[in-house]
Parts: sequence; C-alpha cells; structure tokens
Amino acid sequence: MKKMLCAAVLLFSSIALTGCSSMNEVTVRINTAAPVGAVPETLYGVFFEDINYAGDGGLYPELVLNRSFENRPLNPADYDLQRDAAFGWDLEGASPLQFSKEGGLNENNPTFAKLSLQGACVLRNKGFGTDEAGCDIPIQAGAAYDLQLFYRHRGYRGKITVSVEGAQGQVLLPPQEIPLSVMAPAGWMNFRADSIIGALSGKGKLCIRFDGVGDIDIDYVSLMPEDTHGFGQEAWKYGGLRRDLVDALANLQPRFVRFPGGCIVEGRYQHSQAYHWKDTIGAPYERKENPNLWGYMQTYGLGYHEYFQLCRDLGAEPLPVIYAGVLCQGGDAEERKKYEQNYAPGDPGLAALAEEILDLIEYANGAADTVWGSQRAANGSAEPFGLKYIAIGNENFGEQYFANLRYLKTKVLEQHPEITIVSSCGWSMSGDQYEESLASLLPEHSDTIIDMHRYTGKKWLTGKGFKFFRTGAFPAGTRIFMGEYAGHNEERTNNLEMALSEAAFMTGMEQSGGTVVMASYAPLFARVGMEQWKPDLIWFTEDTIKLTPSYQVQKLFSAYQGTTELEAKYSKSRGVFASAQSDAESVIVKLVNPYAREKVILLKPDSKAYTAYAGELLAGNPEDLETVPTAIAGEAQGGEVRLVLPGYSLAAIRVF
Repeated sequence: MKKMLCAAVLLFSSIALTGCSSMNEVTVRINTAAPVGAVPETLYGVFFEDINYAGDGGLYPELVLNRSFENRPLNPADYDLQRDAAFGWDLEGASPLQFSKEGGLNENNPTFAKLSLQGACVLRNKGFGTDEAGCDIPIQAGAAYDLQLFYRHRGYRGKITVSVEGAQGQVLLPPQEIPLSVMAPAGWMNFRADSIIGALSGKGKLCIRFDGVGDIDIDYVSLMPEDTHGFGQEAWKYGGLRRDLVDALANLQPRFVRFPGGCIVEGRYQHSQAYHWKDTIGAPYERKENPNLWGYMQTYGLGYHEYFQLCRDLGAEPLPVIYAGVLCQGGDAEERKKYEQNYAPGDPGLAALAEEILDLIEYANGAADTVWGSQRAANGSAEPFGLKYIAIGNENFGEQYFANLRYLKTKVLEQHPEITIVSSCGWSMSGDQYEESLASLLPEHSDTIIDMHRYTGKKWLTGKGFKFFRTGAFPAGTRIFMGEYAGHNEERTNNLEMALSEAAFMTGMEQSGGTVVMASYAPLFARVGMEQWKPDLIWFTEDTIKLTPSYQVQKLFSAYQGTTELEAKYSKSRGVFASAQSDAESVIVKLVNPYAREKVILLKPDSKAYTAYAGELLAGNPEDLETVPTAIAGEAQGGEVRLVLPGYSLAAIRVF
C-alpha cells in the first residue's frame, strides 16, 4: 500500500503542495554562472572481488565445484598435510576416493583422482550451491553445454559416460560416452563434448559412470553453459561469463572496473597465496589454482585476460590491484609472522613483484610482437587493452608499505610515466592509521590517487561522511578513490534506508570540487547462502538475480552524471541532501531524503528560468529489500521547479 501511495505522489502536482508546512520546504539554489569544475569522467565504477563465491560458479559460470581436485585449506599449518581434494565429490560403488600428485596433468594442476575399479560405480560432483540433496548443477532443457575432462588409462577396461542427473535419477543432460577407441595406455587424454543439449530443466549432479574393471585417473572435469557473454568469440576463446550478471554490470554504466580484489590480492599467511596475474592466463587447465583468503579455492578460470576483456566490453577503464609485498594487514599480525615476513626493498621477492607489474603493463599495452603482448594476442586479443591505472596494495598502511610503494612506484614510472598509480591508506578513514597514512601519502605520493575505504552506519554517511570531501578538506590537487564503501545497519541488510544513506554520502562526493575522482560500492556480488560478507550490491543463485536498493542508487547516480560540477546551496539541516551538475543539454540534480518526513523541494535558477524536469524516483518503505525507480516529469511554475520528495526517497532529474 505504501508503494501505491508513493506512486501517486510521483505526479508532483501543485495540488499536493497546498498546505505544506514551511518546515518541510527546502529551497535549492543552483549556481550555473560559476561552475565549480569538471566532473571526473571516471567517477562511478564497480569493484569486483572473488568473495561470496562471486567468481567460480558465479560470474565465471563453471558448474563443477573443485573441478581439478586442487581444493586445500588456507592455513599453512595444513597446507600440504590435509588437502581436501574430495570437496564437492563423492564416489559410490568403489573404495574411498583417492588422490595423487605423481605424474599430474601439469605442474600447476598436479592433483588428480586415482581410481581402482572392480565394477559399476559412479563419481559425482554436486556443483555450487546449498541444495540439501547436493544437487546444485542447473540444467535448462534445450540449452547447450560444453563438457571437458582429462583421463589417463592405466589398464581400465569398460565403459565411461558423463551426464547430469537429478535427485530422483532423472537425466537432465544426456550421457556422453568416452569412446574406448581413444583410450590408450599412454599419457593424459583430453575428452571434449560440445553443444550437449539439455533434456530436462532442473538441478542435479554431474555423474561419471564406470562399468568396468581396472585403474584410471581423472582430472579437470569442467561443464560450462554456452549461453554466456562472449561465447564463441575469439576474444573469449576460453569461455564466456554469466550473461545476466554481466548485463547487470553493463546497466550500471561503469567507467572503471577495479579487480581482482580486495583482500584476496594480498594472501593471508604466505606470499604464494597472493594474487599473481601470470597464474591466471592461458588455457584454464594450466592455470595455477590458489586458496582464497575468504576460505575457498579460486580456479582462476576468471583471470586477468578475462578481466581486461570484460572492461573492454563494458567500455570501462581497467584498474588492477597489485600485491605490494605486504601480507594482509587485516588479520593477526603475530600469527602471520610465524610463517613469512613481508618483503622489503632489497629483497628478491619485491624485485620480482616490480618485474611482474612491468610485465603486466606489456601484456596489456604492448605490441603483439613483444614477449607479453604476444601472449595477449595468443589469448584472443591482438589489440592492446589500453591500461592507464595500477593500484599498488589494498588496505595497506605503515612504514613497510610506504617503503614498498616508493620502490614499486619508482620502478613503474621510470619506464611508464603514462601510468597513474593508486596508493592505499588502510581500511579506515579515521584514527591513527588514517592520519599516519595521509602524513606519508600527501607530501611524497601526491602524484597518486589515494584509495580510501569505509563501511559504516547511517549516522556517519549522512553526517561526517557527507562533509568529508568538501572543497578545502584536502590540499589542492589531491585525488581520492573511494574504492570501497557501503552502509551497514545492525542486521547488515541491503534495505532502502541504508541505500539512501549511501546516496546522501554520494552527493557529498559529487560536491568535492573534483577531489573524488573514482568511487565504487563493495562488495559487488554474493551467492545466496554462500556469502562471507554482507551487505552486497547484487545477490544471485544458480539461475536468479536480485538487484538491491543500493544497486538502484548506483545505477541512478551513474546514469544521471553530467560533465560540470555546480554549486547547490540549500539548508542541509532540513534533512535533504543534494548535488548538481550540468551537461550540454540540462542541469542534473540528485535529491535524497533518507528520513521519514516528506519534503517539498523548490529548485530556483540563478539566471535562466526553468521550463520542465524529467527523471526517476526511487522510493518505498525503509526496510524494503527490493524496489525499482519510476519515471517522473513535470512543468516548471514561474520559472521554478516545485516537487514533493517523499520520505525515504531519491530523485534524479534533468532540469531544462
């Protein structure tokens, strides 16, 4: 009922204004005669981190969980002693599932299933998800799927088929038989079956059925849908991305994509757990899987080449975050010291990281006849990606980080002065960590963009946060990337009230006089029931997607972005937050009311009279977890725009 009432208010009719209390009226004066400055072209983007199973089984649409049997725990005390290679798998009808690394598929993918069979049995994989029956592989009737696996014949004689079966044994994806004629007692064999058509819609398990006797090894079992973004294109030669999730990103019109993290860039205990881009390119079965700081494995099927290509398809600038040689500072520092020490200038490890960054720039920007440019071309893109930005470190701070930043930045800019470096100042925007970071960054690294993060409540977002970037708050020329932020209530829910608190904060970023040059909400994705962090911008299951109120806020702010920042004068004490911009066609205004009381807004021009307005309004109950904007439009009255801003609402409009 409340939404219906809000919809009725959207007419913004002058009749609705009759009798409104002056305490609810807010006059906003927009100064078009003296523009503040240019709006940064890169202002709004997205930040992707493989948290909440956002990568494998999510944006990267692999359907088989632990496809290479490389799953292992993160804690180095158990690193090689308790590998959970059976995660996601079960074997029925034979002795317990066994694994080996002797003579593995390759050095990056050494672990394989070692089967000794005495008759009929089935090796099953549950897929990604939380189904009680362990049937989490979604199949659509009539859709096409690609299957790939490696096997090594060690005397096995019999039949092998691969299918997807439901909990009641119904065949969802028809069996594919591995022809006995191709089975040789030599090395690893690669079996592929493309464009397998789904027979029934439903969720099931991948089933590898054996009916013979003897020994056989199995590795890298992959099942991918063909209906994906990029499928069949040379640029996506190793497989596409989940289409509905890419579409959701495209609808945000991101100007940049920050990737691949986040905390996963750093590793928690060991340098080998950090994210190294070279491990993530080339044929997927040759990529080196790695434990994720968030508690699960990354196959790296979604790797650097795919990130770059996604940026190209979205029309967004790539912003890779590179490991700075400082292990994750968000954990227990004493626990980390038990295993490895941070790198420092003079260490071979830090020198190797510098070379890694330089090689990445060549991979992204080098000609196709260079060493790494040729690798890019071989992976599907002869044309360079045009990398302009590199972030060194994530949520790092302290003396060691700044020494490493100085070293790595110097190495990069000596050869590539065209690259813009993004620096880190920790995970907070207050306290000693923050103040000490700024004291190091502003004098010595003022040529970098400073990456700031904040997860906080409504009070800060609508109070100190709204004013944080006001003109004059930082030295002239300071550039800030609001790399991670979100509104958190006690329940950590994505409700409308918190989304509007974020919107109020964003109007402050838009009034920063160009200080804030980039901003991205975090985290981006979460798989329902498998999350490690909330709230999140986009929630999904194996076949559904939910766009939160925070998503709608991000979408509106990105869609209604001008080229010139304007000053908007009004009384903030009335509970309304506003920002103004312009482009060649109109004045663009965002108006946020994160409180219950309805407001009457009067937009006054400084010179030229207004004639009309049009835009969108996001409104509803504060606890709403889903809501969508509706179109609004109206005529000016006496050269001024008067409209009603309902409680708990955001209006993004163009004024003509």
